[in-house]
Amino acid sequence: MKEVSFTYRGNEKKVLNHISADFEDGKVCAIVGESGSGKTTLLSLIAGLTSSSSGVIAYQGKDIKHMNKDRYRSNKIGVIFQSYNLLLADTAAENVMLSIQLGGNKVKGKSQLAYVLLAKVGIDKEKADRKVLKLSGGEQQRVAIARSLSYNPILIIADEPTGKLDEKNEKGIMDIVRNLAHIEGKCVILVTHSASVTEYADVVMEIRNGSLSRR
Repeated sequence: MKEVSFTYRGNEKKVLNHISADFEDGKVCAIVGESGSGKTTLLSLIAGLTSSSSGVIAYQGKDIKHMNKDRYRSNKIGVIFQSYNLLLADTAAENVMLSIQLGGNKVKGKSQLAYVLLAKVGIDKEKADRKVLKLSGGEQQRVAIARSLSYNPILIIADEPTGKLDEKNEKGIMDIVRNLAHIEGKCVILVTHSASVTEYADVVMEIRNGSLSRR
């Protein structure tokens, strides 16, 4: 991000003001700040869901303004939501398989890949074949992480990924997230209010008064 600013239409005050930052592969970056400070807006800008008022957001050196946003989101980045955003009436495996199909992944054996990804995050075949509605919150978030990995993105962004989980499940999810960065070399950018979550981060940045600074 280089000199990125964002202002809501009809509001003269900048939510984000000339932010510049680099996010590295192989590291977890946690972004903190008060409610309404612009944390989720920052993730939306990185995901290409919102356009900046000024400045450049580049992915692997290319300005995302000049990229096909749908292709960028479906092939380049994985997104993990606090609310999971899963299809509750489908099984865990079906949720992941659908993401593989929507991402245009041409790999053979999509079903097998779904089970492999779910196993990677601690969901065995018996749970993979359960309806999502019958899984616990921690298990649902694991499914959401497996879904975000369905097209092997380099960049993972997460909005309060442990916000609905207890301490035990938070640890399990953050162990997975840290391994994605440290073992698989992915760039992970997450927003959190949790001090315990920031302990898993390699870099902690804070948004305050529209500015982003490293702690």
